[in-house]
Amino acid sequence: MFKVAIISQKGGAGKTTLAVNLAVEAERNNLSTLLIDLDPQSSSTEWADIRKEDYPTVMSSHASRMIKLIEKAEANNANYSFIDTAPHSENSALEAAKIADIVLIPCRAGILDIKAIQSSLNICSLASRKSLVVLNAIPSQPAIEVEAKAAIEMIGGQVCEHYIGQRIVFSHAMTAGLGVVEFDIKSKASIEIQNLFGLINKLLENDNEK
Repeated sequence: MFKVAIISQKGGAGKTTLAVNLAVEAERNNLSTLLIDLDPQSSSTEWADIRKEDYPTVMSSHASRMIKLIEKAEANNANYSFIDTAPHSENSALEAAKIADIVLIPCRAGILDIKAIQSSLNICSLASRKSLVVLNAIPSQPAIEVEAKAAIEMIGGQVCEHYIGQRIVFSHAMTAGLGVVEFDIKSKASIEIQNLFGLINKLLENDNEK
């Protein structure tokens, strides 16, 4: 089972939106998926509560119980687990990073957001885990993406080639208990999520073959 941790020490980076949409896209690809919600705000769990479908499996947990949940999911032949971590909690983020195959760090394009990811990069380094910074909620101006990418690379972050735009459809889908690929499969947001998941899946499969 592939394990993906989504961490950010700054609130509002978009961890939950990324987690639920990637989990839904994994299920759309017939991959049995567990989404572990470590955030005390329980946003992923609340999304699942209003969702009609019974997939992906979403479970609220403390970091100390995370491994048990993953072991049980593996025993039930799950293909993926996504871990939605809490902001301002280095311990739980570190525990999630340690067991992950890859860590995603969502980051908005503002200078304060970019500076804030240094602590998340340090956590990944401490856990000896590969990380990708996913530019999130990026306005449509191309220059913003280019400038943010350059700033992140200057502090040692590897920026994902696929970014997520600033799109209202994400909010609409979350409110409906859906992923954007379910809410509007033809939307730009849906294409962005499909591209991001496709890249992550390819990276993990390639690593697994080594």
